[in-house]
Amino acid sequence: MKKLLSFLLIMCCLASTVFFRNDATNIFRFENCEKVCFVSEKDFGFESQRSGDKIFSFCSYEEAKEVFENIKNDLDGIQFYFKEFDEQDFYKKFNVRVVSKSQVEQIRLTCGYTPFFNQVILIDGKKVNFQIANTSDWVIVGFPLILTGY
Repeated sequence: MKKLLSFLLIMCCLASTVFFRNDATNIFRFENCEKVCFVSEKDFGFESQRSGDKIFSFCSYEEAKEVFENIKNDLDGIQFYFKEFDEQDFYKKFNVRVVSKSQVEQIRLTCGYTPFFNQVILIDGKKVNFQIANTSDWVIVGFPLILTGY
């Protein structure tokens, strides 16, 4: 009887991890996003620009949400573009740890880590998987970094 109960307990635990898994790539939690850019070696059929072996595919936020699960394994990066952006709200929603802040000419840059995106790079031995650039025209949030330029 004890073996049967142990077996059932183990099976319930395994089943709960399948049905209630935490998807750490759930980065589509933004408001006011104007457009999205997928960076890849593949063309996804959106408005695209090529730079070397990379293709920058631009689409609306809604289109990006629809296709993300099917293309996420082919991506080198993803950028979100905003006219209005609440950085403090982003920090709260994404459980952010800021790693560095800097200023390059008129652009304010922030790098950090969020558990909501799986890909990580190391900068000075610290985990980084997002970058924010505040420019005069846009606020760009890139995962793991901004790969299209500012």
